[in-house]
Amino acid sequence: MDSTIETTITAPGVILKTRKDWPTWFAMLRLHCSEKGIWEQVNPDLPDVASINATEPEYPDFPKHPGDPPTPLSEEDDNAYNQSKIKYDALKLNYDIESKHHTEKVNRYKVLAA
Repeated sequence: MDSTIETTITAPGVILKTRKDWPTWFAMLRLHCSEKGIWEQVNPDLPDVASINATEPEYPDFPKHPGDPPTPLSEEDDNAYNQSKIKYDALKLNYDIESKHHTEKVNRYKVLAA
């Protein structure tokens, strides 16, 4: 998934040639971003926060069966495998939830930035 979002903001009549051009440009940037509802994401005066496009959650590895090819297991190995499977199921559920939230955040950001 490409997480790069490019948006062009045009400010008619503002060309950044010297330092005196920056206040006008910045005021127009702030106004434009406020109208789009994204000023909180670009406001340089706010403390740094995690990027909206943080890395996607990592899919958990399925536990390897102790008998490969599958062979009858001792009760201890069978219990250990079942515990690994329970842990995997919990990690998979967490992945599914985090992945859904990640996709929703990215899509909401794309809509606001458009």
